[in-house]
Amino acid sequence: MSQTSIERLRDYLAQLPPQAQALLMREFERAIERGEDVAVATFVLEQLRKVVRGADDEARPRIDDPARLTFRSLEPFLVEGHLPARPGQIRRASLVPIWQWLVRDGVPDAFKEFEAALVNSRQSASASDLDRLVRKFQLAAAEAITRIATPVSGGDKQRALARVGPPDVIEDLLPIGAVLSAHEALDTLSGRLPSYLRIFAESQLTSAMAALNVPALQTPQVLPFALSLVMQRLSAPWQIIRLAIKVAASDDEIRVAATSYGVAVTMAPARSRIHRGKPARGHQARPVQ
Repeated sequence: MSQTSIERLRDYLAQLPPQAQALLMREFERAIERGEDVAVATFVLEQLRKVVRGADDEARPRIDDPARLTFRSLEPFLVEGHLPARPGQIRRASLVPIWQWLVRDGVPDAFKEFEAALVNSRQSASASDLDRLVRKFQLAAAEAITRIATPVSGGDKQRALARVGPPDVIEDLLPIGAVLSAHEALDTLSGRLPSYLRIFAESQLTSAMAALNVPALQTPQVLPFALSLVMQRLSAPWQIIRLAIKVAASDDEIRVAATSYGVAVTMAPARSRIHRGKPARGHQARPVQ
C-alpha cells in the first residue's frame, strides 16, 4: 500500500468516534484469532492503534519510563477497549489505573527505590543491569497485586480493591500479576517457539508441548498466556484446541475440560469446537477416494 493510501486510511480511522474505533479494534482482533484475512486485519489494526494512541497522547501525558519498563512484558497480551477479555488477554485500558495504584498504595517504597535507581543508571547502566532493576520491581508489583487480588471476604478488602479501579480493571489485576511474575518463563517460551506455524500437526504439537512443559507456565493463571503465545504463531488460531486434545488423549469434551489445557477451548475462536469437522449425528462420513 502506498504512503498516500496509508495516510488516507489513518485520516478515515481518526474521524471515527471513540466507540466505533474500539468496536473496530475488537472486530479485527477477532478476525485475526479466527485466521480470517490475517494480513489485512493486522495491518489495519496496527494503523488504528497508532491513531488511538496518538489521540491518547494529546489528551493526557504519556506513561513515564518506569511504567513502560514494568509493563513491557504485557505487550503480547494487550487488547484495546473495555470489552470482556478472553483468557490470556489483558485490557490495555487497565494499565494506567493499576500503575497509579501501584505507585500510590501497592508498592510506594519499592517504586521510589526503582525510580531512583533508574535515574542513577541512565548514564552508565548496561542492558543487563537495567533488566535486573526492572525484574526486581516487577516481582514486587506482582506480589502486591496477588496480595490484594486474592479473593478474601471482608469490607476492608473490597474497599482496597475499589481504590484500584472499576470492575473491569480489577478483573485484570491477577492476570497482570501472573504475567509479571512469570515474565522470564514466558520470554523463554517465546524464544523457543517458531515465528510462524503454518501446520500444527503431530511433530509441531510435540515440540509445543515440550516448550510448555515448564512448572512456571503450568499454573492456572499463567497457562492461558503461554497458550496465547502459541496461538499468535498459528496460521489458524483455532488449532490451539489440538493441544488440549493431545493432553486429554481424547476429543471428548468432558475429558478435555477436565485437563488444565481445557482453557484452550475457551480461548479458541467461537466458531471452532472440539468436534470441528466431524459429521453431524445420524450422517455417515464418506470415505476419501
